[in-house]
Amino acid sequence: MESLCKSLIAAFVFLELSGDDVVDPDSAMTAAEGMAAELQGASLEERTAFIRVCEQEAAAGKSAARDQAITQFVAGLPYSIGLIDDEA
Repeated sequence: MESLCKSLIAAFVFLELSGDDVVDPDSAMTAAEGMAAELQGASLEERTAFIRVCEQEAAAGKSAARDQAITQFVAGLPYSIGLIDDEA
């Protein structure tokens, strides 16, 4: 399941951080919203795995001094797609 989660994270990063000349912004939004809706409807085990992999990838990004925009985006991804309530 970890590989699938990493693939989804990579797709979210691509859609969010690619320039308008690479991906049409409206198309990127539509695709990301569709992916988020599927994740919101996933089983608790699947959602938990996705959140865990986001946390691991964000931590790895910080320790490896990767692009901070990507690291911050991945760290906030479970919140921005509604898997974790901001109020929690």
